[in-house]
Amino acid sequence: MFGRIGASGKPEAFHYYSMQQAIEEGFILDVLENYTTYKLAFKLAHNGKEYDDETVEKSGSSKIANALG
Repeated sequence: MFGRIGASGKPEAFHYYSMQQAIEEGFILDVLENYTTYKLAFKLAHNGKEYDDETVEKSGSSKIANALG
């Protein structure tokens, strides 16, 4: 249905249209354009406080326990 039969007898694409080309031409959006890391999002949401694995884990666990309890 799509492509052409190649020398191997299997369908092959008759052209290549890369995702980068489609983004540059505006046909699709670049989903990574507004990507924010978890650490930066945490810092923004908590008035500049640095991300701390242990603190975040404890506070998350406490919230879940309080919600279930």
